[in-house]
This record gives sequence, C-alpha cells and structure tokens, in this order.
Amino acid sequence: MNSFKKILLTTAIITGNYTFSQQTVVLTDLPATYNQSYDLRGVWSIKNNEDNKSFVINGSQIINNTNSRSNDLELTVHFIPVDPEKNSTVRIDANKLTHKLNKETVLGQVDGNRNSFNNIRIAFTQLEISHLPQGSYKTIVVLRDKNTKEIKNYKVLDNRLEYIDDHYELVKENSYMINGEKADNTLSNVYSTVKSSLSLAYVPNQKVLAGDWKLDVDFSTLSVVINGNNNSIQNRTLSDTNELKLLVYFSENPANEFTTVEGYELLNVDIKPISKISELKNPVIKTNITKAIPSGEYYPILVLTEADENGEYKVKSAIRFTDKYTL
Repeated sequence: MNSFKKILLTTAIITGNYTFSQQTVVLTDLPATYNQSYDLRGVWSIKNNEDNKSFVINGSQIINNTNSRSNDLELTVHFIPVDPEKNSTVRIDANKLTHKLNKETVLGQVDGNRNSFNNIRIAFTQLEISHLPQGSYKTIVVLRDKNTKEIKNYKVLDNRLEYIDDHYELVKENSYMINGEKADNTLSNVYSTVKSSLSLAYVPNQKVLAGDWKLDVDFSTLSVVINGNNNSIQNRTLSDTNELKLLVYFSENPANEFTTVEGYELLNVDIKPISKISELKNPVIKTNITKAIPSGEYYPILVLTEADENGEYKVKSAIRFTDKYTL
C-alpha cells in the first residue's frame, strides 16, 4: 500500500498525436451544502461575435440528481484573473468571488430524478464588462440557490478573456493536433466528488484502449498526464463512433472484468469521434484536476465511454490498474 502525493502508473492491455494543456480555476472553501447534486452537463462554451461587441455563453444541461424539486436556482458569471504566461491552477475562495457580470440568469425550479434545464444561454456586451480592470480572465459560471446564494456547482469555461486594444477579446488557449490538423478541444469539467457506481460491463473488441497506457496524477499540483507506449484508442467497427469521453475513475475496491465498482470520477476529457476501422494513435493528454476526492484507498481505472442516441455515455473499454493507493 502506498501513500502518495503523486501517482505514476503503467499497464499493458489487450491515428495522429493528441495533446493539450488546460489552465483552470478551482473554488475552495465551498459550503457544507455543496455536494454536486446538480450537474452542469454536456458542452459549455463562451463565444464572441465577429466584431467583438458581444459575447454569449451556451450550456447544454443542468441536471437535478436529487429526489426532490429544487428551490429557485440562478446562474452568476464571474471573471477570474489569470496569468496568460502560466499553465497553472488558480484557487479562489468561493466566498470571495469578485469581477461579477452585473446580471443574474434566473432559472426557476426543476423537478428531481434527473430532470434538467436545457440549452442555457447567457448573453452580454462589452459595455457590461467595462468595469473589469484591464487584464486576462477565465470565465466561470456558478449555479446557486437564488434565495440563500449557496453554490450548488460551477463550470470553468475554455478560452481566456483578454484586454486587447481597448476592448476584450476571447483568446483560444486550448488546441490539439490530430493527424497534423488543429482542432478545438473541450475539456469537460463535469467532474463529480459525489460517490457513484460504474458498470464495467461492455462489448469487448469494438472500441478499445489498446497498447501500453500510463497515468501520472500529481495531487500537489493538481495535474494529470495520460500517455503511453504504442497506445491508441481504436474503433474496430464498421461505423464512425459518436462523441467519446476518457475518464479517470478511482474505485474503492479492486475491479474485476465486467463488474460494477463504486468510487469517484476524478476527471473526464472529451474525445472527438473516430472514423470506422481507424484509431487515435499515441494520445498525450495533459490537464488538471478541478475537484478533490475524499481521502481513502483507491484503485485507478482508465475508462473509454461513448454517447448513445440519448446522449448517455456507456462504457466501451477499461484499463484496471492493480496497485492500491492511499490519499
């Protein structure tokens, strides 16, 4: 058994380079009521119009995972100062969020049992952020109880807002290369510290994590590197895949093949669809942990999932690491 600040794992199992880095924001000193029973799911993004006079934040879903109807909920938007020269994690006290967009988006109430708000949109203009000191910012969307202002969850958006030539512009900071072509990446920040179960029952030899994979998790810097030797994500079917996600899951117990485990999702990363009978070769993924998991003993698992026709992600392949670790 190992106590650690940093994990370095390797395993052997049985087309382009993929690499990106992510500057992110972590809220600290969250209230005791913060349990992430509400998920900000899917793709969340911030975009500007062509003349940079206005911006819009779009979000896919906010899901109520509790068994009861919510109180009135709202979204607030904050701009967190960052250093554009550093790929680092910025930690901010949740009680001291400043640089707020001077508007709230009132959502109302939503029933429990995974009912959701869908297609959320928040628009604002240059004038509405003119109060910001000149600088660089990450945008964070915070879900709150409208009456108590308690934080229910939050989402850190990709791309940096930067003051350039007397106005703010979005600077695309995250990109990766696939077969030599530049593409957008969408780091999915729907990480959950809520204990969950994960079924590893899947049809083998269709969408496969192949080769020798390595996982490097550094809890002192909240950084994660996923790479390997001759590793790939293979689509062995005669159809293109749907959207994919690669998860790092910390199981509380050793994971047998095709079993169901309990534990915590450390992070997940969006992977673009892979064409039929092809593969994503030698992926290198560099990112950050945005939410901590409880202290305990864990067995890390690397999991490939794919969206079905309803947008639900199903397990397609998994790597089970045998070493036991203590946080």
